Amino acid sequence: MLEELSQQAFRAALPAEWVVRGVDDDYGIDREVEIFDEGRTTGLTFKVQLKASDRAARSGPSRRIDVERLEYWNSLDVPVLIAYLVVETGQLFGRWAHTIGREPGSDRQRRTMTLKFAAADLLDGAAKRLASDVFVVRELRAGRVPLPLPVRVTVDGAFTAATQAEVIVRLRSLLRSLDLRDVVEVLPGGDTGEPAVDVLLSQAAETVLRVALPVDVASVRVTLPARAYEGQDNRDLLACDVFVALAFVLSRTGATSLAARLRSQGLHEDRS
Repeated sequence: MLEELSQQAFRAALPAEWVVRGVDDDYGIDREVEIFDEGRTTGLTFKVQLKASDRAARSGPSRRIDVERLEYWNSLDVPVLIAYLVVETGQLFGRWAHTIGREPGSDRQRRTMTLKFAAADLLDGAAKRLASDVFVVRELRAGRVPLPLPVRVTVDGAFTAATQAEVIVRLRSLLRSLDLRDVVEVLPGGDTGEPAVDVLLSQAAETVLRVALPVDVASVRVTLPARAYEGQDNRDLLACDVFVALAFVLSRTGATSLAARLRSQGLHEDRS
């Protein structure tokens, strides 16, 4: 009964023109979806695992994921969506498999991990976002990076809005001095719905710099001592660190020439 309900809810959440096919014996994959736009195929597909429960746990909607199976899903050529229906509320959630296990404290050495869903993961009216996500994943995995690459900067924790503005100004200044404005465009923080590289700077007991490609295709997280980027000199170092971290995640997509340009320029500025 739960399986049937999850299938019905998932089909109802997608546009009628999208094709949903059953998949047999594919290591936890239940469906394959082909995305259409105004009756024309886009060439975009993704796979789905469907799960459901009568009600959410007291701590919120979540489910256990086998790490070995997760690694298999992430080895596939197309992204895998984990869809989860809470029958009691009728809420259908979805998370891309490649984004799981990158949260602070996640231990990929364990055999299983807990996947938690949030309101942002609801699939109601999410068809446009899903199609955009699949397109972005395909392009980035093929090393095709849109230029200038939008980079969205957000600070939280002990930092202030003034700090965010200062960081953005310094990054833009560095882009001009390194002649990289054709490569990177720095944006203020805030969810605009448009895919962008997310740069998150947080500070509590320690300073954390995280740089993630759109849809979290690849990411890097650097932990430093508290107040590591305080002071003007260290703000300059932060700008260089952002470009080096961005180069690292881009290199994982195959965009090696672009990554090399960012890395060499950032390191040169750092040394100077």
